[in-house]
Amino acid sequence: MEQVIGALPRGCECFFYRTHAGAEVDLVVERPGRRPPLAIEIKASAAPKVSRGFWSALQDLEGARGLVICPAIESYPLGLNVDVLPIRSLATADLASL
Repeated sequence: MEQVIGALPRGCECFFYRTHAGAEVDLVVERPGRRPPLAIEIKASAAPKVSRGFWSALQDLEGARGLVICPAIESYPLGLNVDVLPIRSLATADLASL
């Protein structure tokens, strides 16, 4: 998580998101001048699966862009507005533009 936060541009605010109903996201990033927020899930598996709570949190966050960071080989879409990003690509990814 520290690597992800370190790769973010200045001025970003980061939060953990969890509701009583079970919706949860590892990291919600509010970027200066950008809406909606970026919802980031961090997984150890190279073939990540996100929980129903993650999808529910995206709806709660009203159109948040989702990003799943994991040890995958390459980036690929996981669902509507949700992409997988290999951890090795984190240093060169433009997280501000997502």
